[in-house]
Amino acid sequence: MKVSIFNGSVRKDGRTAAVTSVLKDAMTANGARVNEYFLYSMGIKGCLTCGCGPGKDCATDLVDKLLDDDIAIFASPIRMQRTTDSLNGFMEMLFHMCRFDEDTMKKANGKRTAVVLVTSEGTDSADESLRLFAEFFERTGMNFVYSILVQFDGNEPIMERHNKENLRRLAEKITEG
Repeated sequence: MKVSIFNGSVRKDGRTAAVTSVLKDAMTANGARVNEYFLYSMGIKGCLTCGCGPGKDCATDLVDKLLDDDIAIFASPIRMQRTTDSLNGFMEMLFHMCRFDEDTMKKANGKRTAVVLVTSEGTDSADESLRLFAEFFERTGMNFVYSILVQFDGNEPIMERHNKENLRRLAEKITEG
C-alpha cells in the first residue's frame, strides 16, 4: 500500500509533524510505504486556484503523487478556526485540476482520503474544517474514509497516551484497506 501525507503545517518539527510521525511509523510497521510532503517548505504557501503562482509546479507534481497512491492523508493544524494556507493552496490546485482536466477527475474519483487535524481550540473549529473537507472530497469525487482530531492543551505534550493509541488505530484501519 502506498500512502501520501500532505502536511500543511509551517513547521517541520511542530505538533502536526509529531502527530504524522506516529501515524507514519504505525502505517510503515503495518507494511505501507509512506511519503510525507511538507507543503510550506515546498513553496506552497497560499491560493493556487488559477493554477499559477508560487509553488505551482511543486503542487502539480504532488497532485500526480496523490493520484498514484492508494490513500491521501491531509494533515493540518487549526489556527483561528481554519486549516493552513499551504494545505488550502494545495487543495485549491487539486480542485482546479479536477475541474478542468477530465483525466485528473477520473483518477481522483473514488480516491481514498483521510484528514488529520491538530488543535487546542476545541471541536467547533474542527467540525467546520471537517465539513469543508467533506464538501471538497464530494466535489472532486474522492472518498472521505477517515478523520481524526488530535486535541491538546497548550501546557501538555501533544502525544499523550490516548492520542498515540488513536493514531495507531487509525493506521491499522488505513492499512487494512
